[in-house]
Amino acid sequence: MKMLTKEQVSIIKLARENTINNAWYLLRTAVDLFEHKQYTLSCFLAMTAIEETGKLFVLQMIQGDLLRILYKDINRPLEPNLRELQKFLKSHLGKAIQAASVSLYINEGADRRHGIHPKSGIHRTSGIILLARSGRWMEIRNSCLYTDLDLINNLASTPEHMITPEHAYYFICMAFEVIAEQSSSGYGNSFESGNPETISFWQELADDFKQLLKEEPNHNRIDKLFEEAFENYPTEDGAETIGRSNQFWEERLDDLKNFMERWGDTIDIDKLDFLKDPEPLRKAARLCEARKSAE
Repeated sequence: MKMLTKEQVSIIKLARENTINNAWYLLRTAVDLFEHKQYTLSCFLAMTAIEETGKLFVLQMIQGDLLRILYKDINRPLEPNLRELQKFLKSHLGKAIQAASVSLYINEGADRRHGIHPKSGIHRTSGIILLARSGRWMEIRNSCLYTDLDLINNLASTPEHMITPEHAYYFICMAFEVIAEQSSSGYGNSFESGNPETISFWQELADDFKQLLKEEPNHNRIDKLFEEAFENYPTEDGAETIGRSNQFWEERLDDLKNFMERWGDTIDIDKLDFLKDPEPLRKAARLCEARKSAE
């Protein structure tokens, strides 16, 4: 397989920035629609923003800068399967799974902000992960847009029957969390700098940290290592990128806080069935994963 060319690497970097900007546009529109009580399209756009954000970490890894800098023996970009990449980029469910697993699976801040369901005991953020893993994601996504006819049970439904303000509110909140968490995957971080001083800084810090881990853990020494290291960080290169990523992260979490303060008291997301009773989703997720393993 051919290596990525410099032009392809440059295009991927541009695509990452375009992707996070578009995800933020979709989410802003979702919030505006929510505030005008257009809940079905609001929910759809919030879910689409999450899917769009799911591209970012994959694109960052494909670009290869992070791994090439962290490991001295890697002196070339990764070799991606471009056909599989294109397939992933067009997969609604694949992108949702990626966004949920990378941004919400281990996110103490998000867990703390949204808390635990009083009946089921799951973190409310886990709803996104379960919906994605079980495949139920597509059911809700399609319900935002399409009417449905079930002659077996003599039912006809519209998006307004299926999608509630709780759905829209929940997915908007989760989209804020996902987009904020992926800020550096969109705008970049100091690992991606081409400045030799920056690369050397991260390599030396990684070496020092590995050495500390070989000894008895000492949090004070680890804290001091990072404090001293960042005092000497080469800020001329990469500082603008880091600042942009951090600012975007902080602004999106501020926006989330404001959104929750405006609307949180009017919405009860604990009524959502996938939070109230997550066991069916867990079973469906295990079946989906078993089928994939058998393929």
